[in-house]
Amino acid sequence: SLERAVTAMARVAPGLLALLVVFAVSAVAAFVVRVGLQRLCARVELDRWAVRWGVASAEPGRTTPSTVVVRLGSWAILAFGLLLGLAIFDAAAKTALTSRAAEYAPHVLAAALIFLAGVAIARVLERQLLISAVNFGMQSARLVAGAARWIVFTVATGMALEHLGVGGTVLPIFLGIVVGAIALALALAF
Repeated sequence: SLERAVTAMARVAPGLLALLVVFAVSAVAAFVVRVGLQRLCARVELDRWAVRWGVASAEPGRTTPSTVVVRLGSWAILAFGLLLGLAIFDAAAKTALTSRAAEYAPHVLAAALIFLAGVAIARVLERQLLISAVNFGMQSARLVAGAARWIVFTVATGMALEHLGVGGTVLPIFLGIVVGAIALALALAF
């Protein structure tokens, strides 16, 4: 039994060492990417442009867009390194998990981009509608702008979930009902 344990350990040790080396290299790469993204975001003044376009808030204490970009970049590198290390480790269950995660990762990235674009469009649209409605002299300018923001946000969330394959046929029906209800409520209010 001791001989079997030593043999099993000898079979696992090279894969485990490779896993640790790959993860350490990915941690160093994540640090380099983090520093590079921080400098790039500072150079292009991402936070200032995001506030100017209405995508981000200038309130103190809020997470800045630069921080979000830097965190996403470094965590993506770490996750990729972990998945690569697990694939090198070559355990049967881990390899199946790694291959499924590698197949699903582009869908998650695309869904995140769809969602972030939807949030950005919703904020810009809300700001523009609020300015236009106030200039037009509407009594409920905030309500119109807020409703437009939530409609775009709901559609973007639905598109991201649809891209992930969550919900099947229930999700489009639900989103149609929600958007229809908001439209009906606004029609009755005005």
